[in-house]
Amino acid sequence: MAFAGYDRMVEHWYSQAEISTSKPQALDRLQSALGFGGLIHSYVELALDQDRDAALRAEASLRSARAALRQYRAAGVTLAEAEAVAIIGDALERYEIAVAILAAAARTDLAPLPLSAVPTVDGQAAIQALADLVQATEATVGQSITGTASRLREVGLLAVPALLLVPALVVAAMALVWFQRTLLRTIVSQARTASALQQSRLHLTRAQAMARLGSFDVCAITGSAQWSAEALRILGLTVEETRPGTNALLGAVHPGDRARVAAALRGATDRGSAFSIDYRVLRPDGNECIVHHEGERIEDDGTRSPLIVCTIQDVTERHHAAAELHLRTRAMEAANTGIIITGPVDRDCPILYANPAFERLTGYAFPDVAGKNCRFLQGDDTDDAAIESMRDAVLSGRPVTVTTRNYRKDGSPFWNEITIAPVIDDNGTATHFIGTLSDVSVLKQAQIDLQQQLAFSRTLIDTVPIPMFFKDLDGRYRICNQAFARLAGLPTKDIIGHTVHDLLLPELADQQRAEDLTLLRGGGVRTYDQVIPEQCGRRRHETVTKALFLKPDGTIGGIVGAIQDLTDRNEAEKQFRILSRAVEQSPATVVITDATGAIQFVNAAFVALTGYSAEEAVGQNPRILKSGENTPETYVTLWRTISVGETWRGELLNRKKNGELFWEFATIGPIIDNDGAITHFVAVKEDITERKLFEARLRESEQRFKDFALASSDWFYEMGPDLRFIWFSDPDGKRTPQGGPVRHIIGRTRREIACNVDDEAFWAPHQADLAAHRAFRDFVYPVTAADGSVAHIRVSGVPVFDADGGFQGYRGTGANITTQVQAEAEATRARELLQDAVDSIADGFAIYDADDRLVLFNSHYADAMSTVRDLLKPGACFSELMTALVQRGDVRLPEGVTAEAWIQARLSERTTDRVQSAFETGDGRCVEVDEYRIRGGGRTLIRRDVTRAVRDAERRQALERELQQTHKMEAIGQLAGGIAHEINTPIQYIGDNLSFIVQSLTDLMAVITAHQQVADAAEREGRFEAVVATARAAAASADLDYLASELPSAARQSLEGVEHVSRIVRAMKEFSYPGTREKVLVDINHTLENTLTVSRNEWKYVAEVERALDPTLPPVPCLPGDLSQVFLNLIVNAAHAIAAKNGKPAAHDDSKGRITIATRQDGDWVEVRISDTGTGVPEAIQRRIFDPFFTTKEIGKGTGQGLTIARDIVVMKHEGVLTFETTPGHGTTFIVRLPVRNIGRTAQEAA
Repeated sequence: MAFAGYDRMVEHWYSQAEISTSKPQALDRLQSALGFGGLIHSYVELALDQDRDAALRAEASLRSARAALRQYRAAGVTLAEAEAVAIIGDALERYEIAVAILAAAARTDLAPLPLSAVPTVDGQAAIQALADLVQATEATVGQSITGTASRLREVGLLAVPALLLVPALVVAAMALVWFQRTLLRTIVSQARTASALQQSRLHLTRAQAMARLGSFDVCAITGSAQWSAEALRILGLTVEETRPGTNALLGAVHPGDRARVAAALRGATDRGSAFSIDYRVLRPDGNECIVHHEGERIEDDGTRSPLIVCTIQDVTERHHAAAELHLRTRAMEAANTGIIITGPVDRDCPILYANPAFERLTGYAFPDVAGKNCRFLQGDDTDDAAIESMRDAVLSGRPVTVTTRNYRKDGSPFWNEITIAPVIDDNGTATHFIGTLSDVSVLKQAQIDLQQQLAFSRTLIDTVPIPMFFKDLDGRYRICNQAFARLAGLPTKDIIGHTVHDLLLPELADQQRAEDLTLLRGGGVRTYDQVIPEQCGRRRHETVTKALFLKPDGTIGGIVGAIQDLTDRNEAEKQFRILSRAVEQSPATVVITDATGAIQFVNAAFVALTGYSAEEAVGQNPRILKSGENTPETYVTLWRTISVGETWRGELLNRKKNGELFWEFATIGPIIDNDGAITHFVAVKEDITERKLFEARLRESEQRFKDFALASSDWFYEMGPDLRFIWFSDPDGKRTPQGGPVRHIIGRTRREIACNVDDEAFWAPHQADLAAHRAFRDFVYPVTAADGSVAHIRVSGVPVFDADGGFQGYRGTGANITTQVQAEAEATRARELLQDAVDSIADGFAIYDADDRLVLFNSHYADAMSTVRDLLKPGACFSELMTALVQRGDVRLPEGVTAEAWIQARLSERTTDRVQSAFETGDGRCVEVDEYRIRGGGRTLIRRDVTRAVRDAERRQALERELQQTHKMEAIGQLAGGIAHEINTPIQYIGDNLSFIVQSLTDLMAVITAHQQVADAAEREGRFEAVVATARAAAASADLDYLASELPSAARQSLEGVEHVSRIVRAMKEFSYPGTREKVLVDINHTLENTLTVSRNEWKYVAEVERALDPTLPPVPCLPGDLSQVFLNLIVNAAHAIAAKNGKPAAHDDSKGRITIATRQDGDWVEVRISDTGTGVPEAIQRRIFDPFFTTKEIGKGTGQGLTIARDIVVMKHEGVLTFETTPGHGTTFIVRLPVRNIGRTAQEAA
């Protein structure tokens, strides 16, 4: 870049100096001489880089410098200039030698040569010579530019490195001559040597790559380095990145290892110390690798600087493998389990390795047992079977695990769990064995303790008087105690391994097995009662409690159970229940207190009468019923009487919990124990208020049974205000929900007796009815019957209110409908089977009942009715579904038919036994529907997608119509051609006549003019005054001036009109001419002009036509008549669209629309664009405008075939593309693209 300053300086001189005949010549000399500067710069590049491009630039600069000197001498020089040229020429010769050597090295890819081996020049002398040239040129130019020489020196010094400015020649002048003569031989020899060296370097590079061993040399003085390709690959460096030498290496080293590597390199450089180190390298891709680096200083023979010769190898994998091996060794050393490795069998399996855990376990150190067999661990009581198992496994080369008793070095025994596994080589041979030893003494002792504990548990279970047993999942008894054996009447050995079917009657065994299966399915604990007939005729009542036995892994291991004989207790309880029932069901109030008067028991009558629950009354004093209406003397007498052991009888007026007063007749007496002490008092009281309220209760009773009549009739129930059962019509329990005693129901809510009490979602609606005191009917809920089965109960109920409107509870009926539910389940399964059969039908299938509501449908019907899927469910009305289909756009209505009319027609046609209908969906699919009347009422419906069949039929019809249209157009064309011929003939001779008239009028006017001149002359001379006057009068009457002005113009206009008519006729003839079915080359612009002419009457009143026709448009191979029809359809449609928007005709030119017709060539396609400013195409019909018979025009204005035919002509006949762009309300552009050549191209290429 420094030498560019010369050029800029010369250009400045040219612009500033006054040019004379000598100045340009001097400037040209300087310009030529300065070409030498380019040589210096190229030489520097070559010396530093020694690449091919630099060599080529240096040679080119050398040739330029030679030419520049020749030109300089030829221009004529002064003495000073000649001396400067001589110095430059001498330097140039030396440059030629240097450039040849460096260029040869660069071309043969030899290693870079040290600059000291390249001849140099006296750069200072060359620069001074350049300065002299500049001074001479300044003298010639006549200008004084101070400092030019110093600037040139500065520029030259910057351009030539200091190394090149060292005094020049290394070889003497004679050697230089010899060197020049032998240069060619040297270059040839170097080329051969370079080839051999290149082959050797290639082999070395491949060898280094295979060994992943790179090498490089570092100059001990300069720090520069020479790198092999493998070394660069290992370090992830490029040649450019290694120019800094060792700094490039240190830059790639991991920061944590960089100081260590730098120290090793310094030691080799300063002290000649060889080194071998491993360190980490950071590669450009972010990965880290480990390299092994060895280096050694090598002294040369004095001709070269000492070198640090280095090798570098990627040892990442080896390092990782060593680390992994070290980790495994450390893991074995740290293991708590004893590990040994032995040799092969043929060497008696000597111990080759033992870890520290082995020494801790056995007391033997590895040096003490190395090379020995492990028999030293055995003792007299070592298990022979275990030893034999280990021997067999070793001989067969398979793994084995045994537990045996071994002895430590100190003689102490321990239980040793030994696992032996073979080490198999690649040939499948067991070369070594690895064994692990674990002290399992604690576990072994635990097993012994467990066996003792099991024996103890067995003894303990046998002493339990309750029969107990354990059965496996197959129902076989595995454990039982002596009490169970006594109960079964069999010895234990005859029970173990047998099932209950072996011990009991078949019907009892089946019942117990069913209970077992219920427990296995449901889990938990199951308790049930059973009755076993004994041989003596006595029936034994038992309570059996069973539970699942779960293994530690959570799986079921069997069933444990216990049996309790309840025969004696049941008899006692029976007697007690009789007495208790007598008290409980007594209509009289019974209260039992202790000796202090604290209530211990109240019966249900007390609860019902007083409103106090048993929980509230127990623990209280009977004074809670005190109303304050009785006299104090009554209570004194009462207590005095009963305190002395006598019975008191009398009437008391008491108060209920709710504050209501009631009368009762009380009998109170003491209960005396065997010692004569009073322990309790018993009061039996009768509510005598009933007498006074008899009539009211009678009415209430009458209403109750009326309510029962309003409900169901199976059984009756009554619930209190708290919604708990207080009365049941079946005291024997034969028809109760659970089939058990009424007492199990009284006092409980309906939900509490159900088996799904926790199902909140199920009970929520019913609970809401009850909370709102609403009547309900046919509520069904499940209960568990006495036999364990699930029964389904249906209940109805009405709320009961008192005279004041207070809620008193519910009365109603209930029934067991289990059989009905089961029947409904069967019906459901049958319906599912029917549904599966319906789903197998390929078409959409549905069944509607007599009320026209959906009963059943398959998945294909659901898919076809996807737009109303949210309404498609059993019970949906057919008319509602049809209405939704229309409203949601899934039915494409015929033109002019309203949605209501279409739906009504669809419904009205469904009166016959079979109805067949068809319609088009919103997405263009064609649907055919077959309906059949069902004899018992209702209809079946089959819906098929017949789109493909309809489309095929439409295509066939379209082809037929097109053929008819073609014939029709051909006939019209023939007729139009004849008419055109008939019209054109008279038009031609009319035109000829008009031309003759024009010419005749011109001649006539000339004669008239001459006559006028005669008349004028006669008048001037005073003769023929009368004739002149007559002529003047006739001329005035005929208005010859007007005729002379207008008659030629009228004739010319007639000619123009005739020409216009002739053009129309020619255009009509060309348009209507059917032509041939073979394509011909046609001028599209001409065809468009003819079409505009023919259709002018359609557009001239509503629009102006703008033409943008490309005059360079190439001819297009096409069918001219068909293509004219396409353009005519598009232009007429454009005119109609503008008329629909603006009205027809337009009031004035400003209100007219615009039709723009443009043509252009686009590669191998010709494009015609016909645009209008009409209404545009609404978005709703854009996808349908090319459909056959689709039109937006009123009836009689269009057939709906224009665009369909146009697209068929463009796409099918010409392999082109017809598309449109539209903005609703602003206009539409139709685009026709036709191929110019390569007609076989697809329309996609055009698009």
